Amino acid sequence: MAILNGIDLNRNGKQFGHLEISHSTHRPAYGKIMLPVIYLRNGDGPR
Repeated sequence: MAILNGIDLNRNGKQFGHLEISHSTHRPAYGKIMLPVIYLRNGDGPR
């Protein structure tokens, strides 16, 4: 199983994206489960 991430975890600020989780059965068709993600790091404003 592979999990792909399109978010840069070293960048500051707010980022939106999703994790792609590989999913398959014993059949030849492969699929992905898309899990939405919001990542916040070192932003200005109230804490």
